[in-house]
Amino acid sequence: LDFNGFKKTIDALGGVEVCLTRPLQDAKSGVDLPAGRTRVSGEDALSFVRVRHNIGDGSDISRINRQQIFLSSLIQEVTDSGLLTDPLRVWRVLNESSKSIATDTALADSDGLIALAASVSGLRPKDISFVTLPWLPNTDGATIVTDQPKADAIWAALADEKPWPPPPTKGADGEKLTETPAQILVDI
Repeated sequence: LDFNGFKKTIDALGGVEVCLTRPLQDAKSGVDLPAGRTRVSGEDALSFVRVRHNIGDGSDISRINRQQIFLSSLIQEVTDSGLLTDPLRVWRVLNESSKSIATDTALADSDGLIALAASVSGLRPKDISFVTLPWLPNTDGATIVTDQPKADAIWAALADEKPWPPPPTKGADGEKLTETPAQILVDI
């Protein structure tokens, strides 16, 4: 999704709420947001996810973390608003997105994206995990490199369509889990 498509998609959603512990102002990105909860439109949302200065430690890793938080808010917005169960509204949002998205031919138009949206309509925010590929500082002191052995495990899980992170094998007490979650019944 290019920058223009990102802005149009956020606008079609009616904005996304962000929450800041302190005001965020940066002349380079054009971002000017107050502390607290704010609903950002497309232009402000793009500035927020791209800003590097005056927030966090200024690194790309800090920005990735903020982008994941923004995506979490976006997912919350989509699920809480009932977007995925409102065909007309889904079509409006996806029609804007599909103009600026690069994907395979099955999803190249709004009809393909609507089918995808229908397939995830039962998705809940707690079903989604955000993962940053494991990394290590590079020897130049200014960049990072992939922590290959750890990253390989994530790529393998994706290729095998397995969840990441993997489900726990030990309980809070450190003992091996012997029951699968599906086997546990709770009476209320």
